[in-house]
Amino acid sequence: MSTDFSTQYLNLIEEVAEDGELTHKEIYQLAKWLNDNKDGRKTWPASQFLPLLKSVFADGKIDKSEAQAVGQLIQKVRREWAREHSLSDAKPGKSTIADAVVSFDDRKPRLPSISTSLNVASFSEPDLIYEIDFSGPSCSCPDFKSYRQHLPDGHISRCCKHIMQGYSELRPKDGWPSWLDSFLEAGFRPKPQQDWMVLKCGKSNFLLSSANSEWANAYSKINNENVKFGYNVSEDRWSYGRDPDGAGILANAIRQMSDC
Repeated sequence: MSTDFSTQYLNLIEEVAEDGELTHKEIYQLAKWLNDNKDGRKTWPASQFLPLLKSVFADGKIDKSEAQAVGQLIQKVRREWAREHSLSDAKPGKSTIADAVVSFDDRKPRLPSISTSLNVASFSEPDLIYEIDFSGPSCSCPDFKSYRQHLPDGHISRCCKHIMQGYSELRPKDGWPSWLDSFLEAGFRPKPQQDWMVLKCGKSNFLLSSANSEWANAYSKINNENVKFGYNVSEDRWSYGRDPDGAGILANAIRQMSDC
């Protein structure tokens, strides 16, 4: 019986990338799998992590910039997987997407409603196909049906990983506007119980989540660059020592939303 190393490592990536900051233990899990699966390390995406993790562990310690680099590679691998498994023949016309972009209001924490549907492949089982209706949005997967379908239309936490993948497949050439592009590019699936708000800080609107356990996230587009910041509410700190402009204002809003 053959072993699907790619699926195994993709599932491990999803497991360790649930919160706002990769811990040493989680990075060690990624490296340990490579040590335990010599044949698997030759396959994608494990082969992408091998040289980076060798470098990370070369001096026996992991600094913040190295942990951040691992997190960025996880995002890159997710995007590559989505492109590889895109069912682009089912995409709607450009005018439909353009209308969604024009009508999108980045002052409100709502997903754009698009009058189209799309089939996407399961992340862990590529032969399994789910149907997404972007008017809600909704998905035919068990995660959505069990935990998300009761949420109001447009609620950010309606996003199962397939809906996030679907929006990424529909992504306009110049990207989705404002924080939406950052949220989808980062690929962190929201928990069904998370709440959301949009707060203007400086010249940019930030999409803020309530804390999932200890971590909350802040998404924005600044100088046309997608940015994501993690905030630990119990330790009152931003992930990897990176404080966004207006960090105190953003942190206070997150704490209030999280009832901390």
